[in-house]
Amino acid sequence: MPTTKKDSFLYGENYIRIFFSDSQDYGDFHYIWLRHNCLCFKGCLHPKTKERINDSSEIPFDILPRTVIKYEDADQFIMEWEDGHISTYKYSFLQEHNYALNRRFTQITNNSTKLAIDFQEFIKLYPNDDGKLSNEGRLVYRQAVAQKLKAHGIVLIRNSNEKVTNDDLDASIEHKLPSTRPFIDVGADLTKASTYPNTPPDIHILLPHSDTTTEEKHFFVDGIQAATYLRRKDRRIIDLLASVTVKFRELNQVTNAPIIELTSDSRTQDDYLNITKVRNPKFELVPVGIPFSCMEEWYYAYNCFNDFLHDPRNGLELTLKKTDLILFNSSRVLYNGIIVKGHRHP
Repeated sequence: MPTTKKDSFLYGENYIRIFFSDSQDYGDFHYIWLRHNCLCFKGCLHPKTKERINDSSEIPFDILPRTVIKYEDADQFIMEWEDGHISTYKYSFLQEHNYALNRRFTQITNNSTKLAIDFQEFIKLYPNDDGKLSNEGRLVYRQAVAQKLKAHGIVLIRNSNEKVTNDDLDASIEHKLPSTRPFIDVGADLTKASTYPNTPPDIHILLPHSDTTTEEKHFFVDGIQAATYLRRKDRRIIDLLASVTVKFRELNQVTNAPIIELTSDSRTQDDYLNITKVRNPKFELVPVGIPFSCMEEWYYAYNCFNDFLHDPRNGLELTLKKTDLILFNSSRVLYNGIIVKGHRHP
């Protein structure tokens, strides 16, 4: 759920972000943590010993504040809870116990417009004497494609006058990915082609059907963004999928690897995971090396992640016309299918 800003606070689904006026820092605090750590002497702290006497198990886990009041020139604010309890928090106390200092917020975005590049616009800006793209224009174009790939893992190229240009292939090199030739596929079933379990080509180029007279709608999901977002909701789900080895089987290929692959210096106990690859859980797979007591928990995690990936609200819908093409990084962006509208020539 997106946060909304009001004064020096951002209200999230189950937390509040507090901005500290004496610095550029902020902190995210769960409502359950704030309610449990109330500093009042009316049931939370002992009035003489100042020991905590409230019981977190008696506080509703989904408790929410009714109002938050911040007074001008005050070093504290008041929070009234749904149950009528009133808590006062000093900013100094929260800064001392800031367990999520300047936490980065990952939000699922599905704005396809920012993924598009119009090839013809580059020709208009950088034409040569023949009315084609100049050498300078090709350099600018390659850089634009590479920037989109680096930022989003996918780029939609509109109005390309060539099916696959050398510039498109060069973009994979500028993106600092291995310079193996990208996998090129036309139209509908990219499901298997784009989800190699072992060593997929880093960049896929998706072309429309040559006999399509209208548009195709293709669906993608940013696997790394989805994993990062879902981990904020339920850390255990992603940590299991990053730590448990799975045997993937596709045709004659067998690969032993986790669904989510991390960098060598990233640990599941860290707040932020450096994810290098997300494997599409569409393959025939068998979890291996899991204790009997953890098997059901792993399947719960797998099903949650798989359902999240295939929820249309979490994905990207890109319309591919006859003169368009799509490049995407298959280690990050997962392909979820195609709908073709209109007629095709026989």
